Amino acid sequence: MGTSIPASTPNPPLLTVGEVADRLQVHPRSVRRWIADDRMPVVRLGRAVRIRTTDVDRIIAGGGLG
Repeated sequence: MGTSIPASTPNPPLLTVGEVADRLQVHPRSVRRWIADDRMPVVRLGRAVRIRTTDVDRIIAGGGLG
């Protein structure tokens, strides 16, 4: 059995690669490259890739890609 997450734990909204590219004003290819290079954390839902808004907000705030 997996670890359960309490219902009270808030989940940040998830963004698509295109939405992240729009927010960061870069090409979606750049976002995919960062993901492939493990420079941007992602959530994988089957074959779909999503990025947490909190991670994008950190990048915008000047935290960089680490």
